[in-house]
Amino acid sequence: MRYAFPMEKERDLRTYLNEYNLLPFERSAEKYRRKAVVGALRELQPQSLIEVGCGQDSIFNYLDPAILGTIVEPIESLTRSQDLDRRLPNVKVITSLFESVPVGAIERADVVLLSSILHEVNDAKLLIETSSRFLQSDGAIVIIVPNAWSIHRFVGERKLIISKLDEQSDTQKKMQQQQLVYSPKSLNVFLENCGLYVENLKTFFPKLSSHSQMQDFLDSNLLDDGFLDRINDLSEYLEPTGSEIIAIARRRK
Repeated sequence: MRYAFPMEKERDLRTYLNEYNLLPFERSAEKYRRKAVVGALRELQPQSLIEVGCGQDSIFNYLDPAILGTIVEPIESLTRSQDLDRRLPNVKVITSLFESVPVGAIERADVVLLSSILHEVNDAKLLIETSSRFLQSDGAIVIIVPNAWSIHRFVGERKLIISKLDEQSDTQKKMQQQQLVYSPKSLNVFLENCGLYVENLKTFFPKLSSHSQMQDFLDSNLLDDGFLDRINDLSEYLEPTGSEIIAIARRRK
């Protein structure tokens, strides 16, 4: 099933998609992001899920097909290219910004997934409020954002590539990201200020350098996929310096 709702223009989505497709190393990063999300969802065991922004590879492609779901994605070509309507009969597809979806258009879900989206919107608090509105009373929000305390950002600060850890990089500006880069501490404070409590928060995939340099390392065979797997396996030992943060938050009762 497919639905669409009017959207207020807040971002140039066509330019965003073009830049997204050209991002170096992003396909590699997505692999570890997806692994973190699937792991979190296996622990939560939701019977229903709302995925906000599915990108080029919806998380529903990796979950039990019995899970009832909704994908809210403003770029229609991303859902069309995955043929989601045919392959995922239990999933409703909505072409819209999540904040524009009217109450009642989506049934409340056990989990709302905000993977790589919170830092991209103009009003992060509104996105959390919208997520809470579509949650079951005991539901959870799963959030993934880049980490200001990532190893590669410490290196970038030392090299004067960025002036402070939470500053947006050139790539993040190109991707129209709106928020300063969250650290584990600032994300926790933000979510608490939104009326949530953080049930679990950790970082993953320690990244040694920028996306473009990591891609260069792979292309020149200085690194390989096996090395990337091993540094991801070290995530818990290198807390809190993974390149991304995953948090599970719930509404305060």
